[in-house]
Amino acid sequence: MALCRGDVKPDICRSCINDSSLELSKLCPNQKEAVMWKGKKQTVAFIPVP
Repeated sequence: MALCRGDVKPDICRSCINDSSLELSKLCPNQKEAVMWKGKKQTVAFIPVP
């Protein structure tokens, strides 16, 4: 599940979510869930569930 701010364009949001997903997979390989906040404009919370 991911959430972007309402003023972020969909393509930028999607790109940020994809980048966050890859980064979290590398940073937290043994975790079932994680939260990441990215940038001032592209605030995203991402919770991967394998």
